[in-house]
Amino acid sequence: DKYLEKAMEIMKEKYMEELTLRIVADELCISESYLGKLFKNKTSYTFLDFLTLYRVRAAISLLEETELKVYEIAYTIGYTDAKYFSKVFQKIVGVKPTEYRNGYQLSEDNILHILKPKVPI
Repeated sequence: DKYLEKAMEIMKEKYMEELTLRIVADELCISESYLGKLFKNKTSYTFLDFLTLYRVRAAISLLEETELKVYEIAYTIGYTDAKYFSKVFQKIVGVKPTEYRNGYQLSEDNILHILKPKVPI
């Protein structure tokens, strides 16, 4: 679907900013409800869940490839509260960002490992 593809392009370009379903829908000149249903029907995730997974995948890349502190990574990927980011990261990945940086490997059944093709960075 062209709207979903365009929404994902917007997400890729602006995930580090304040990004909401409304902002993306407005940019695409479609309704929030339509875009929300499109995400849910085509990806099995809500817009917010998909954005969160995208941001966590970006955080993983930054943890692996940079020496940025966790709070700097949080701000870089669009979170204004580093503690909240750490909670979200731990909920999805299973460990805190610092633990991940210290050598944790995603299990084969982790949602981020499974979604790798669907949630591109």
